[in-house]
Amino acid sequence: MGLNFHSETESFDAQWSFSGFKSFRGRLAKEIGIANINSMDGFCDWELLYETGDERKGIDRDKLVEAVAGRAWAEIDDAITPLLCHSDVDGDLSPEQCVQIAPRLKELVADWPDANEIGTQPEHQAIGYPAWIHVPEHDKRNAILLAKAMEWCAEHGESLTFSG
Repeated sequence: MGLNFHSETESFDAQWSFSGFKSFRGRLAKEIGIANINSMDGFCDWELLYETGDERKGIDRDKLVEAVAGRAWAEIDDAITPLLCHSDVDGDLSPEQCVQIAPRLKELVADWPDANEIGTQPEHQAIGYPAWIHVPEHDKRNAILLAKAMEWCAEHGESLTFSG
């Protein structure tokens, strides 16, 4: 189960797990100078909520307001903002928003690697697996698919719907 995208008449191939989509938006936020997306309105810095120490003892109520009262998205002047602050479980982006977001999304991920090299465990190497496995970069691939979906929605005057 995760996040999928569709319009009134089409389904699109881009998809993430909910946690993966949050991580993806965090990467995009860093590209535009937001060091921690959890500091933004609508997100929560869960680590700040908990007392520190050897054990998590529960929510530190004095820090609750600080953790959930994030920086306003209105302070961010970037075409990608409507994607960053959008709900990750439902709602939609208008065709007008899609036409603005799609080129910026492609620009932001253009320099991301197309793939990652992941090391394998020695016990797997002992039975013939290579030391490194070439794995396609999930976020970049799905970002490009999402940008294409946005372009399609803009061209056909349909909203892009988020559903989980």
